[in-house]
Amino acid sequence: MPKMTISITEEIKKELEQYGNALNASEVCQNALARELEILATLINGKDNMTLVERLRTEIETTREAAEADGRKLGIQWAQDHGTLKKLEMMSEYVETIDAGRQVDTKLANQVWEYLAEPSIADKFREDYEYPDSFWGEFEEGFIRGATQAFDMAMDEV
Repeated sequence: MPKMTISITEEIKKELEQYGNALNASEVCQNALARELEILATLINGKDNMTLVERLRTEIETTREAAEADGRKLGIQWAQDHGTLKKLEMMSEYVETIDAGRQVDTKLANQVWEYLAEPSIADKFREDYEYPDSFWGEFEEGFIRGATQAFDMAMDEV
C-alpha cells in the first residue's frame, strides 16, 4: 500500500497519543479522504451539479432582467417626479456616449453616479426591491435608461 505524509496540529497529535492504539489514525484518514473524494466526484461529474448550474444561470439571468426593468421603471418615475433639466441632460449624454461606444468622460460619469447615490434612489434599490447588491449595476443601467427615455419623450413635446 502506498504511503502518504499528512500534517496535523500539535493539539491533535497530543490527543492521539493519549489514546495510544485505540484509534487507527491511518484508517480514519483513509476513510475521511475517501468520503471527501466521493463528494468531490459528485460535484464535478454529477448530473445533479449540472442541474444546479443551469438553475442558477436561469435565476441569475431572470434576476438581471428584473433588476434592469425595475430600475427602468424607477428611472421613469424619478424623472417625472424629481428630474431636472441639468440632471436629465447629463444622463442622456451619458447614455448616448455609451451607446455610441465612446469613452465616457470621468466628470460626466461621476456626476451621473452622484445622482444615483442620492438616498431616494439607492434606498429604493436596497429596501423596495430586495435584489442582492451584485445586481446594482443592472438596476443602475435600467434607471439611467428609464430616466433618459422619459426625458427624451418629454423633450419631443417641448
